[in-house]
Amino acid sequence: MTQSPGQWSDPYQASPPPPPSAPPAPGTYPSYQTPPPGQYGAVPGYGPAPYVISRPTNGMALAAMITALAGIVSGIGFPIGAVLGHIALKRVRETGEEGESYAKTGIIVGWIGTGLLLLCAIGYVAIFAALISASTSIPNS
Repeated sequence: MTQSPGQWSDPYQASPPPPPSAPPAPGTYPSYQTPPPGQYGAVPGYGPAPYVISRPTNGMALAAMITALAGIVSGIGFPIGAVLGHIALKRVRETGEEGESYAKTGIIVGWIGTGLLLLCAIGYVAIFAALISASTSIPNS
């Protein structure tokens, strides 16, 4: 195909197939050899890949955290979560299990929530007592 100036050949036109090549003679391919044992092991200088063994998580620590956080809704869960957190923290330190952060979360949230509940209860009683004393001090006419 000759191209004249300003005209281009069709880029989508199929090009002629390549000339066929002769297949290789049988038996010229090398046979597959199994590598000797250990040849594809660890990379030299790095050692084998580390195998991480995770420690089990203490269930009581998880229960302490969940119970203390559930105290936000119910209120009664705060002191239960705090007490469970103290017991779980002791067990975690003795056995070496995971869950120390869960136990500490249960302790912190539990005692802060218990303190806030007690302050609210004291405030409620103080307001109620003030209202009762104010209503009895008004003279009846």
